[in-house]
Amino acid sequence: MNKKFNFDQSTIRILYYRNKEYIIPSAIILICLILFIKFIIPQGQELFLIKEKEKETQTRVENLKKNLNFLSSVDSSDLDSKLEIASNALPPKKDFAGIINAISDGAINSGVALDDFGFTVGELSTKSAKLNTQPSIQINLSVKSDKDRVRLFLKKLAKAFPLSEVTSVQMNNNLTTMVTVFYYKPFPPIEIDDYALPGNLSAKETKLINEMSSWE
Repeated sequence: MNKKFNFDQSTIRILYYRNKEYIIPSAIILICLILFIKFIIPQGQELFLIKEKEKETQTRVENLKKNLNFLSSVDSSDLDSKLEIASNALPPKKDFAGIINAISDGAINSGVALDDFGFTVGELSTKSAKLNTQPSIQINLSVKSDKDRVRLFLKKLAKAFPLSEVTSVQMNNNLTTMVTVFYYKPFPPIEIDDYALPGNLSAKETKLINEMSSWE
């Protein structure tokens, strides 16, 4: 026969007194466990995040110190000179005056006579600067002279600013027609990161700047 278990206050009281020595420690352990999960673990995680942020801050401070030392060692006049050479060689915009001067100087120094030349301008906006191809201005040239002077003209033009490239040459007696492309490149948007380490020009870049400097 099944006995019905009556779970009333007297039963609870009896169970409490019989197991009092276990209940109180268990309750204390449970409370401590709850407090540990709710407060101690989050505090530990926050301490870990603080340590990580401290490391990041130390790294940034070290980078700032290195940047300051680097900037202090930079010769501003030398840097301005190199920027000017690079900007003359590859202007940030369409330099029509520079192109005309380069053609005229090349003709004078080589002894050729300019018969005619015309610009293929393209778009006047900087939309072309957004293309993957190098922005440029095409010039159709006609010069009158012998082959040796034309070669000299091409050499002078190759070392003139803005930088150019002859893509087509046709010679007919003493008249030579050629297609010359003059390049330019707008400055990219400036994004300053105080914590990024700046770098010096590479040996190849320095050599190129020095070589172009000798052309002026």
